[in-house]
Amino acid sequence: MPEFITLADGSLAVKGRNIFAGFTETIPDLWSNNSAIYPITSNIKSSSDGFICKRVSRSNPTLNPSVLTVYNTISGSHLTYQKLKGETVTMSCYVRASQATDANMMASFMNGNDTVVANGGSFAIGPEWRQIYRTVTLNFDMTDNGVVRLCPLNMTIPESQRDGSFWLEYSRLKIEFGSEPTPYSPAPEDEEVTT
Repeated sequence: MPEFITLADGSLAVKGRNIFAGFTETIPDLWSNNSAIYPITSNIKSSSDGFICKRVSRSNPTLNPSVLTVYNTISGSHLTYQKLKGETVTMSCYVRASQATDANMMASFMNGNDTVVANGGSFAIGPEWRQIYRTVTLNFDMTDNGVVRLCPLNMTIPESQRDGSFWLEYSRLKIEFGSEPTPYSPAPEDEEVTT
C-alpha cells in the first residue's frame, strides 16, 4: 500500500512519486557556465546499470584545467504537476565521476519573475553512482514556460586528471513532494503501459 502525503491544497499525493517526466530515453543537456573559459564536451550514453546518462568532460584542458562548471535549463512542461505554490519538494539526481572529488549542486525553479533557489551543498562524488538532492518550498505555481535547473554545478578536477581524462555523469532526475528523497523511480507517465 503506498504512503501518502498531504499537499498544501489539502489533496493527497503518493509519497515518492516522480513528478518530473520525459527522461527515460534522453537526459537534459549540460552547458558550460562559460564556454570560453571552461569548454566542455557532452554526450548521452547508457550506463552499465541500464540507465541513460549524460557524460561531460573538458574539451580543452589547457584552459582553467582544475574546474568543471556546468548548468542546465529544463522546461517546466516536464512537470506533471505544476500547482506547486506552498509545496515543499525534493529535487534529486544521480551523479558519478571518473575520480573522487567534491562538487555542489544547482537546484532551482523559475517562472516569470518568481524564483526559488537551493544551490549549494558540498558533496563528495566518485566512480559509484550517488543520489544528490536539495529541498525547496515554492511560493508560486509553475507553467510550461517555467524553468527547472537540476544538476551538479561546480567540481574541482583532481590534479591527476587535468589532462582531459576527467568526466562527470548525471542521470535519473526526480522531483517529488516532501522533504526527504526516495530512490529513483520514473514518473508514471514514463512507464510503459501494456494491455
